[in-house]
Amino acid sequence: MMRPPLRVRSTVINNIRLYTGLPPAERYNIVIVPFTPETSLSHCPRCGKAVKTEARFCAMCGLSLAPGHNNTHAPGTIPHPNASPTPEDHAPVTEAANLFYRTESAWGGKRLLGTENIGVVLINTGYPLRNVIFRVQGFDDKGNELFSVNHEVKHLEQDRPATVEVASYDIPSAPADIRVSLMSAEFASID
Repeated sequence: MMRPPLRVRSTVINNIRLYTGLPPAERYNIVIVPFTPETSLSHCPRCGKAVKTEARFCAMCGLSLAPGHNNTHAPGTIPHPNASPTPEDHAPVTEAANLFYRTESAWGGKRLLGTENIGVVLINTGYPLRNVIFRVQGFDDKGNELFSVNHEVKHLEQDRPATVEVASYDIPSAPADIRVSLMSAEFASID
C-alpha cells in the first residue's frame, strides 16, 4: 500500500519544536526528539559550515560535534574520536581534552635547584590548535599559590611537542606542585 507524502510543518516555541500535520507516530515509526539549544548546533565551531542538528561529526571538516569539557564546543575542549595515545610521564591539562604536559628544567632533564627556569613541555593528541593560551601555576607543599603566569603557543599541532618557559624571576621558591590549565584556543585552519 502506497502511503501519501507527508506534509509536515514545524515551529520552535520556548525551545520546543512543535510539528503539525504528523500522522500517528506508530504508523510511520516516527521518533520525535526534543530540541535543546545546548545539544543542537547549526554551524560547525571549527569550519563554520552548516550542520544538521542530529549530526555527530561535521561533514566538511570531520570535527566531533559532541560537547566537550564543561559541555561546551570550545577549541581544545572537544575530545578527538581517534586521539593519539597519552604520552607517558605527562599529566592532563586542566579544562582541556587531549592536551598533556610535563615539567623539567628549561635546560632539559630534571630540575636541580627548584628555582631555575622551568620548561613546560606541552603535547596535543587531538585536534590541531592555534593561539593557545595556557596558565602555569606553582604551589607550595601546603597548596598555596607561589606563581601564576600565562603563556601563548602560536601553533599546537597534533603529536608535535611545544615548550614554554617559566622564568626564574617568576618563581619565588621551589614549587612542590605545578599545574597547567587551558585558558583559550582557536582551531587551526583546515588545509
